[in-house]
Formats: sequence, structure tokens, C-alpha cells
Amino acid sequence: MMAEVQLILSGSSPLIRAVWKGSLEKVQQLVEQGVDVNQKNYRGICALECAIDPYVFPDGPVRITDIRIIQALISGGADVNMMNKRGQSLVEIALDMRQKDVVSLLIKEGARVERSIQQLIEREDLSNSSGGFKKLTSILGNIQIVQKFISKGGNINMMNSRGQILLGIALYLRLRDTASLLIKSGAQVEKLTPSCLIKNWQVLADIALAAERKDFTISLINARLQVSICLKGTSIRKNCTPYQSPKSLKN
Repeated sequence: MMAEVQLILSGSSPLIRAVWKGSLEKVQQLVEQGVDVNQKNYRGICALECAIDPYVFPDGPVRITDIRIIQALISGGADVNMMNKRGQSLVEIALDMRQKDVVSLLIKEGARVERSIQQLIEREDLSNSSGGFKKLTSILGNIQIVQKFISKGGNINMMNSRGQILLGIALYLRLRDTASLLIKSGAQVEKLTPSCLIKNWQVLADIALAAERKDFTISLINARLQVSICLKGTSIRKNCTPYQSPKSLKN
């Protein structure tokens, strides 16, 4: 209800109200006056979250995100690594809203992505019926985010409690460019599960050849031989990952 939105806005700072109304001129004016751009209202919402998430007040009208307002807030000292009350980073919110320009801006201005990747890999279910599939596809499908993760020393060979590593998940999600980047950056084929290795053998070989990673190619061949010996006379399903990898990837 609009009445509820107005009540929420009445308990918000002039900056948050200006952001919600989409008034770039008023936002710029308040920022120049030195207001606290990171101040939150009584519901834990700050101006930058309000600017990025058009559904931040679910009962209000849907607004169009204005990247100029976001830039003005960041220029005024808005924290690009702020977390909302649901534990989401601003990058995750922008990804959910499919705002690629906003994601790029946040990363450019210093937003950290390590947490987003690590927590999503550990937390999210890859079932199509859950939001995890969508979130992981959005994050790992964004090469800029993966590159930032790698450049900041992120462990590309980390394994979650279900035996999944980044490369295996990228293959599952059919993200060939991401898989290629991970292989170029030192992904270890030995940590792929037998199921993933068998089902994505050709794709892995093609990527390794294009990336000129002879060590990966040799490890791939050795791992393939070991898996073949291990699985001889047994069902591959006994050794597969908790998720099912695709039979093949599109070139």
C-alpha cells in the first residue's frame, strides 16, 4: 500500500526520500551539503540500496534505476560493500535486478566479490527449483566478477561440503567462458569429480588446448584414465557429484 510506503519514507532521511523519488538534483544537493550518505532508516535501508533496488519498498510503485544517482551517492562516500538486512551485498542485489552497468560500477568502485562467490557456492542448492541456480549463474556468468575474485587471491580450487569446485559448477551451469578463465588461472582437474570429468571430457580438452595449458591436458588425460579404471564394472552414479553435470556443452 502507498500509505505504508509513505510511512516508511517519513521515517527515512531526506536523502533516502530524494533517492526513492528519483530526484537527481536533490540527491546531488544533499551530497554536496555533506549529509551522511550511509545513514539507514528504521528498517535498515540506506540510500544506495534504495537507489539500486527498485523493489526495496515492495508495496510502492516500481521505479527505474538511475545510475547517475548511484554515481552521485558513491562520489559522496556511499559504502559499496554495505550489506542489507537480508545479508545480501549490493553486487548481489544488482545481479538479481540484472543491472550489469550497476554491477560494473560497483566493482570499479571497490565492491568485494569474494564473499558473494564463496558463500553462494557453499549455501545455494543448484536445483532448478531454487534461487541458487539463478544466483550462481548470474555471479559466475559475469566474467568481470570472476576476474576480480581471482585478482584478489580467491581460491579457485576451493571445495564446498558437497564436493563441488568452481570449475565443476561452471561446467554444470554451461558457462564455458568462465570455465575457460578458471582453467587459464590454474584450476586443478584432479579436484573434479569422476562424473563431471567423464561428462565434460571433450569440453575440458578443447578449453585446455585453446588455453595452451599442457599441464592441465596431461592431468586431464591421467585423471580420465584413472576414472576409467576406477569405474570399470561399476556404476558411475556411485561416484558422481551431488549435482548432475550436463551431458555436453554448447560450443
